[in-house]
Amino acid sequence: MAISDIDKVLRNWIDQAISPLGSLPPGTEPAQWVAEHFVAWWRDRVEDDLCRAEYASQCLRDELSRLNDAERLDEAFHELSHIQDALSDLRASLGMSDLDDSGK
Repeated sequence: MAISDIDKVLRNWIDQAISPLGSLPPGTEPAQWVAEHFVAWWRDRVEDDLCRAEYASQCLRDELSRLNDAERLDEAFHELSHIQDALSDLRASLGMSDLDDSGK
């Protein structure tokens, strides 16, 4: 996804929120409305990719576990742990840790 797409979507919601035409429901705080809509839109865009990466890393861990050469596999498991930790951190940073993170 291009930064220009993200920028365009966010600008659109900001414009709607500050529009003098009153397009938001009464009593709605514009900044909160923009944030909620943007987060929902963003989650929809990144959830599938994040789940696929998490699933692939788990499949890799499962495949490596089937091999019986522990000495050769130690470094691979160590690096795979870094990948899984990074994916978990990314999910939390995106505010998506409350979603199903079991992969697909």
